[in-house]
Amino acid sequence: MAPTEVTNSLFSDSKHNSSDITQLGSTASAGRDLTVQAGRDISVIASQIDAKRDIAMAATENLTISSAADEEHSLSKSKKLTRQEDHVSQIAADLDAGGSVALQAGQNLAVISSRITAGKEAYLVAGENLD
Repeated sequence: MAPTEVTNSLFSDSKHNSSDITQLGSTASAGRDLTVQAGRDISVIASQIDAKRDIAMAATENLTISSAADEEHSLSKSKKLTRQEDHVSQIAADLDAGGSVALQAGQNLAVISSRITAGKEAYLVAGENLD
């Protein structure tokens, strides 16, 4: 699950411009269990997954749970002053299970700036690297 990235740019003239990038994450919700299996990779980026009971994800290769960045940039110039502002905030991926969470990757499992919440147990298993 990957977010849709929306980019807006405004150039009022050569002295003023601004741009922003907004992540529009996906949402998946299950009234009971949510199970995902992949023959290669699974990526959950800046998205929300919710299950009333258990969440199970298994990837033959890599499993990535990651945030994505919202960005705002502006630039103003005059004869005496140049002003630049840059703001970046991370939009986390969020897995929330009322029961257990089981994440398994045959190779690498990465959880980057994100949340995993389990009402019971959480299992993270990687064949190679767990980051």
